[in-house]
Amino acid sequence: MTDKKILVYLVEDEPEIRRQQERLLRLQDSILLIGSAGTGEEAVKDILLLKPEIVLLDLGLPGIDGIEVTRRIKKKNDKIEIIIFTIFDEENRVLAAIKAGAAGYLHKGMNSQKMVDAIKEVSAGGCVIQCQL
Repeated sequence: MTDKKILVYLVEDEPEIRRQQERLLRLQDSILLIGSAGTGEEAVKDILLLKPEIVLLDLGLPGIDGIEVTRRIKKKNDKIEIIIFTIFDEENRVLAAIKAGAAGYLHKGMNSQKMVDAIKEVSAGGCVIQCQL
């Protein structure tokens, strides 16, 4: 067993939700939170510089949305995996996110262990789609 941590970057525009998610991620032995942002523009810049393995990305951001953030990141560095983490679970948004290059799509209503499991699954090369369609 390895002690290597999964490098994660969080993008969430709601400050309280971002703080809660940061706390949760910091409690995980297998995850190292290396940064967070509240806007898509800030996130793209930081992510391309910091090169996390996984980006946990809200869809509804001010400025450029999560789907456009995904496109921009994947265009510049396709090794960075994106997991969309959002309240939106309409089929067209799920498909748009996957087409943009997301490896996962999670509904914010899921429990924290499922989110951590999804990060691990995507880090291992898998794909996760959990929503309430």
